[in-house]
Amino acid sequence: ARLADYYQRRADVLNRGFSGYNTEWALKVMDGMFARMKGTLELVVVFFGANDSVVDGVGDARQYVPVERYGGNLKKIVEEIQRQAGPTKVLIVTPPPTTRNEERQNPNTQRYAEEAIRTAQALNIPYADIYTALNTDPHLPRFFSDGLHLSAEGNEAVYRALIRTIEEAFPTLKVTPCPVTGSTANRGASSQLPHYHPFHGEFSREL
Repeated sequence: ARLADYYQRRADVLNRGFSGYNTEWALKVMDGMFARMKGTLELVVVFFGANDSVVDGVGDARQYVPVERYGGNLKKIVEEIQRQAGPTKVLIVTPPPTTRNEERQNPNTQRYAEEAIRTAQALNIPYADIYTALNTDPHLPRFFSDGLHLSAEGNEAVYRALIRTIEEAFPTLKVTPCPVTGSTANRGASSQLPHYHPFHGEFSREL
């Protein structure tokens, strides 16, 4: 919702996430997912790892993906997006940390975050390191509702890290807020992304 509000009037934000999926399962359902949007995509955000990084032998064995295979899967996902959609901007997001200590363990999740970064660097595409952004906070538990799923504060922190990365890596996708209201959705905001539909002030009183 925060990302959609940021791009209000300029771009539609579509969620193609699937709860509980790992990179293996994502690859199985990608066929044709982006082809119909060819030529219309500004950016695709790839965000996997929280399920791939379940501890082998402790968590759900179906979700576990070895870290090296996880990196290879991320590469395949990015390449499949670009194959279907043509040249388009892609950004990888690392898995967030965790405060659980059984089926998911933070040191193990860190390995997957590092692998996501290595994969992005190898592909020469930007990445948002939300693992570090959250894990370095002294009050880490506040970012989660249950040690794994993000709380409202966690989602806000991820949004801020993501927007910061987008603005730095893709200046043409940056929206500068209105200096008076701080909104990115009114006519005082500016961006290289054109807005669609007139602002209300552009209408006359005539019906």
